[in-house]
Amino acid sequence: MSKTGRPREFSVDAALDKAVEVFYVKGYEAATLDDLTAAMGIQRPSLYSAFGNKETLFLRAIERYRESYVRSAQATLSEEANGKKAMERFLAQTAECHIKSNGLGCLIVNSSVDCQVLQASICDRIRQIHTQNEEMIYRRLERAVADGDLTRKTDIRGLAQFYNGVIQGMAVLARGQNSLDAVRSMAVFAMKAWPDS
Repeated sequence: MSKTGRPREFSVDAALDKAVEVFYVKGYEAATLDDLTAAMGIQRPSLYSAFGNKETLFLRAIERYRESYVRSAQATLSEEANGKKAMERFLAQTAECHIKSNGLGCLIVNSSVDCQVLQASICDRIRQIHTQNEEMIYRRLERAVADGDLTRKTDIRGLAQFYNGVIQGMAVLARGQNSLDAVRSMAVFAMKAWPDS
């Protein structure tokens, strides 16, 4: 009979959520293993067994963090039939999300700023996430063109890059200045870049 080992005595998902909170507040570099294990309610051997090292734990954490954002963003972008209204709702929703972070901004954008000192694997994944976010916006703009909400001459790649930059800028304002009015204003004024049909 093969040994299956002792079952884990903690919820991996719950522990991962706690790790997200620690990284969100402290960042990758400043978060220590003691910080993480204390918040997760586990000992180091359990952390290593379930998640590997700090680097792989962080990679799991940013995926966990991103999951809920992507689900919400995709729903907002797809549910609204009109392309302009969909983007307006998406930006407003993103602004409110950053505002509710109590000055923490966005875990992924915060980590982008730290990429010069982070592990290469983390920086590579963060760049991939930014590209995936741009593609999500681009696909919605493609639909807007197909529906006639944008003309076929619209530079939707440039527009997707612009709106992707706007949502990253919102996160920087939310963390750096903790200016709620400025974050909301970004969402409003960014819609002025929507091309006239």
